[in-house]
Amino acid sequence: MKQKVKLIKIGNSVGFTLPANIREAAGLKLGDAVMVDYNAFNTSVILKKKTTKKRQSEKTEKTANFLKIVDQFISEHEDVLKELSER
Repeated sequence: MKQKVKLIKIGNSVGFTLPANIREAAGLKLGDAVMVDYNAFNTSVILKKKTTKKRQSEKTEKTANFLKIVDQFISEHEDVLKELSER
């Protein structure tokens, strides 16, 4: 999703407005922190929504829960999985 925007003066800085359709697609809302990255190789500027500690903690918890489910599945179906791996 590409869209042309114009740089504007904001106090002593320079910025741009983020079009609503891009902001909504990226899941950004007013006050969100974003990471800005510049790639010198292809001269691109990339904005990424910054992951909060709470969100990272939620991801870690979801990963732990997923791994627990996988371990349980493997334990319950170990004989079938072993047979399949030998084919």
